Amino acid sequence: MTRWFLSLILAGILGGTTATPAQGEASPPGTSETLTSFRERIQSYYHFLGTEEVRNFSCKISSDFYVQFIKDKADSTYFYPLKFLWTREGGKHYILQPFPQLSDSLHREMLRRIQALKNILDSVVNDWEDFGILPPLSQVPEDATFSLAGDTVQVEYSLTEKGQTIGIHQTFTRGGQLGRVIWESGNKKITVYPLYEEVENRWVCVGWDTQYYVAGEVSSGMAVRAQLARIQEHLLPIEFRIMEQSRSRKTGEIITQGYHLYLKEYAFNENLEYLPTTNSGKP
Repeated sequence: MTRWFLSLILAGILGGTTATPAQGEASPPGTSETLTSFRERIQSYYHFLGTEEVRNFSCKISSDFYVQFIKDKADSTYFYPLKFLWTREGGKHYILQPFPQLSDSLHREMLRRIQALKNILDSVVNDWEDFGILPPLSQVPEDATFSLAGDTVQVEYSLTEKGQTIGIHQTFTRGGQLGRVIWESGNKKITVYPLYEEVENRWVCVGWDTQYYVAGEVSSGMAVRAQLARIQEHLLPIEFRIMEQSRSRKTGEIITQGYHLYLKEYAFNENLEYLPTTNSGKP
């Protein structure tokens, strides 16, 4: 299965959003740009949540499959079973919310669906952080390789996680828009294409397409689209539409699954007396 085959299927199912062609102001001809100057220049071209004023934020999260299960068993106060907490220093956390009293069998099914919700969130929150919460290149080390190639800017570096070396390659336009991120380790590779729209003369992330490779072959793909709303001075997702595709090892058929995640009750700079122990890290 080729990369383009999977991309077209995902785009067709979601009626995909394309990035706007608008560009930031490129550096003048002959200017010797560095990673530091490029990072500083493009930061003002983006909407992102993690400004210096935001120490932490939280929101409640649910899904279509959880609401469908719980709506005839409890009132709406129980529709959002997880609280997501992001902190500048402490990372990403999930907090289980109060849940209704149910029979043993329904209680087990409720917990199963909450775990499924968390698993889907794990596949989304890291890219959300990279493209919507933090400014571009904010997590790139100073010794990263920075190069200009034609109409693009290339940034490459590596990190070690759980004993594995991961190579990361980010591609920007000269105007500063992020077009692609590649994560590669051994025979596995993840390629992410973030999507942006221009709002108030700055780019805001409205989704991304992800392709997973094993030994050079596409093994699965995911398309995420965000519905945004202005909450206080921030543009924030209130819904993620997710479409996942993979190929069955037994039959070779393409398996498609779709989900909706709902986010509400954003709160900022809460006074945190302690941090939860449940943490979400990059896979």
